[in-house]
Amino acid sequence: MYYYKCKRCNHVTKQKIDMQRHLVKYKKCKIIENNNLSDEELYNKSLEKHEIMNKITEDNKRIECIKCKKTFYSKSNLNKHMKNTCKDSYINIQNIGVQQNICVQNIININGKYIKGFDEEWDVSQIDNHKKGEILLSNSKFSKTLENILNNDSNLNVILEDDDIGIVYTSDKNKYLPMKCKDIIDSSMKKIYKHLKDFYDEIINNNVNDLSELSLKNELMELEKKYSKFFTTEEAKNIVNKSFLSIYNNNKDKSESIYHKLVKTNSNTEIEEY
Repeated sequence: MYYYKCKRCNHVTKQKIDMQRHLVKYKKCKIIENNNLSDEELYNKSLEKHEIMNKITEDNKRIECIKCKKTFYSKSNLNKHMKNTCKDSYINIQNIGVQQNICVQNIININGKYIKGFDEEWDVSQIDNHKKGEILLSNSKFSKTLENILNNDSNLNVILEDDDIGIVYTSDKNKYLPMKCKDIIDSSMKKIYKHLKDFYDEIINNNVNDLSELSLKNELMELEKKYSKFFTTEEAKNIVNKSFLSIYNNNKDKSESIYHKLVKTNSNTEIEEY
């Protein structure tokens, strides 16, 4: 078994993805050791893999504590030391949640449900023409689209850890990868914009709802305006960020359930590290 240790603050984790999340947080951890390493060197060294509680020194084969570097002649003494003196390190190693980077097929089948990659278009097959018309006429076109998209379990491929970082399943890499929330929101906005344009074209070409073409064209102009404002004004971006983060978090439990099912489904296969 292995662990990763932050070279800035000595934070310890068993999973490389957890260390990557720790390192890319907006508020960086404090450097508690004097060193002359650059930020890039600190980052790279923090992602080096170490063996847990069995690092043997060259001096009489003594075992070294991963936290304070003190050495012991037996594992039992080391364990006592870690449970007492270096208790935080022991807890981190023993109790940290198991979150695997999952190597799976491009589309994952769990109990008959297919999971799409965040790098793909969402599955909008469950949104009928009537609902598409309602969305286009709504004042909250982008938020309504995301809400309806996430009602389909096959689109639950995003888990937000906090307001800075999340993880997304990608079909290109065939696993979950960390992504900044800012990038998740930007990508979501672009994908939703494309879907809304498709909704418009579908309804114009097959107007089963008998909606006014003039009204739809006005809504299309409003759609273009809102999309442009998102990328040009801070106020619009903040409004969308708040709305999208809330929608993703409302679906977090279901997204995590799918994630853990993937871990269980692939427990007997080799897990590819990021």
